[in-house]
Amino acid sequence: LKDPAIATAGVLKSSLLKAGVKVLGGLEKCSDNQRSFSAKNTLGIINRDLFEVLDVLNKNSDNYIAENLFKIIGAHNPLYDDNYFGAQDLTYKILNNQKIPTRGIYINDGSGLSRRNLVTTETLVKIIENISKQSYGDRFIQCLAIAGEDGTLRKRMKNTAAEDILIGKTGTLRNVSALSGVTTTLDG
Repeated sequence: LKDPAIATAGVLKSSLLKAGVKVLGGLEKCSDNQRSFSAKNTLGIINRDLFEVLDVLNKNSDNYIAENLFKIIGAHNPLYDDNYFGAQDLTYKILNNQKIPTRGIYINDGSGLSRRNLVTTETLVKIIENISKQSYGDRFIQCLAIAGEDGTLRKRMKNTAAEDILIGKTGTLRNVSALSGVTTTLDG
């Protein structure tokens, strides 16, 4: 497609018209100075607390939501017209600004465990350490699945020392399973 944005808007407009929704106005691509959202040119705004979204994303390991958040991040990078490159750029900048090591990693998409994403154990540990020091750290940790209780860990580690105290995020592929998170040792 020469212009994916216009093509997508056209499909949306056609679908709305077929469903009996009256569509006012035509299709036009925003110029660089029109990129800020306004009520005039916005189909809708969903105002949700980010942690409501993260609860579903992290506990259930929802890659659809993860991919969309990745694209939203990219859409807010004024240096790129492409959400993919914009999201990559901002992700690396944030990691570097927080002094989280990026050597040996490659962020391809928002899906977490993927054959195209490469993340080191050191980077994951530093991300968790960094988040735990933030004002929202406790709230973020609450978004993760609890071993033996909920989310993707509800059936895992039951009747073990980790049940109810290991809090983590899973990732699975064919023949691969990953777990990152936090726990409390038996001695506190």
